[in-house]
Amino acid sequence: MEKKYKIRFSDEDALQESIVYKLVSEYGIEPVVLRAEIEGSGGILLIKMRGEGSQINTAISNLGKANIYIEELGKHIDRDMEKCFNCGSCVSVCPTRSFTIDPETYEVHLDVDTCVACGACITSCSTKAVALKL
Repeated sequence: MEKKYKIRFSDEDALQESIVYKLVSEYGIEPVVLRAEIEGSGGILLIKMRGEGSQINTAISNLGKANIYIEELGKHIDRDMEKCFNCGSCVSVCPTRSFTIDPETYEVHLDVDTCVACGACITSCSTKAVALKL
């Protein structure tokens, strides 16, 4: 099983151990950090977890008890099709190739599952048609 999550924590509430270390050592989960914004008082991790469903559910439950906020990511990136004119600037900057151009129609397509929320597409979009929902 593989799912993406947003994990929000603060120094006051969170465990003193690394969350990623805890996922590996205590729950046997293979975490992949997609994005991290960590400041002195806490932060946000976007993480992909691979493992058995029961292991992931147990980890989420136990981390939640430690006042670590965990939310499953569904559609964390959005594209306003009324603003987008398929220029392709997002395609050229996307490190995971989540944006692709259809060679027949020249329309830009977005694969939300491969997006790592790096934000490169947002800064490249001149019409502000792309937004992250974190």
